[in-house]
Amino acid sequence: MLVLVYLFGTLTQVFGFYAKWGVWNPIVPGWYPGGKGWIPPFNGFAGVSDGWPGKPKSILDLASLVLPSSCGQRYISTLSTATGEPLTESRVFIVGGREAIPNSWPWQVSIKKNGGHWCGGSLINNQWVLTSAHCNFTDSSDNFIERVILGEHDLTRRSGREVVRSAIIFRYPNYPGRLSYVNDIALLKLSYPVKFNMFIYPICLPYPGTVFTPADDCWATGWGETRGTGEATRLNEIRLPVTSNAECAIGRRPYHILNTHICGGTGATGVCFGDSGGPYSCLRRGQYQWELAGIPALTTWTCMSEGEPNVFTRVSEFMHWIVHTILQNM
Repeated sequence: MLVLVYLFGTLTQVFGFYAKWGVWNPIVPGWYPGGKGWIPPFNGFAGVSDGWPGKPKSILDLASLVLPSSCGQRYISTLSTATGEPLTESRVFIVGGREAIPNSWPWQVSIKKNGGHWCGGSLINNQWVLTSAHCNFTDSSDNFIERVILGEHDLTRRSGREVVRSAIIFRYPNYPGRLSYVNDIALLKLSYPVKFNMFIYPICLPYPGTVFTPADDCWATGWGETRGTGEATRLNEIRLPVTSNAECAIGRRPYHILNTHICGGTGATGVCFGDSGGPYSCLRRGQYQWELAGIPALTTWTCMSEGEPNVFTRVSEFMHWIVHTILQNM
């Protein structure tokens, strides 16, 4: 009979644990030491039951180990301190949107390439960012990003709130490449953790099965092309109500809209080139924490095509991979 004695805490049940073992002789009662060593996890991760007593059995158990319990709060007020009325801007951005209040989307990240803004991203804990796999991260030899900036608003000037990191890329293993809109998701591990404040703060992630509806308050943000509707050097925002996948599939033919997608808006306005990787943030009706519903995956060449909704990667469908990847690379 093999006897395992735990020497570490329950967290090691996810990664494995250190143990000593020996033989118990029931005829001549006694303990005969055998050895000691590192015991790896028996099998898989969330949702896998292998008879290991005490092992987490659900994605909720595992997510609590790597994702912050406090998330999805917007601490920068969008109300004028003088009048209490919503702040408005005369400038128009994204495609048909408006300039965001500086740092009012504190999980928004700018990924740099060749000295300029390339793609967006979303901070999900103090060392990990979610983005799109199609942001030219398809070369398996190119696994490093030199500059990821958090706390940014105006690309042309520094406010003192910015934090800069480098990052390693983890692409979804079944991403087809070639700018595909299928399984279009990637994780970035920052070179070292960031400290949270009102300007830099993570967004919550939705668990599998989370449903977003047109009644929810959903917004896309980014520094992408504006197609002549405004200046793109400041962070822009636009409200894009959720569109059903059935309606989206009709408008986006011949593209196939999958259950791993979520759609928003009508296509007349919305995300454009350069907004890729950024957040599609939703505040579900009756909730108080913002969740990352999607990541831009498919647009049109004009970014202004009525009847062709914006298509995003549905984050909730990739939660097992997200949590597993973080756990394996902590």
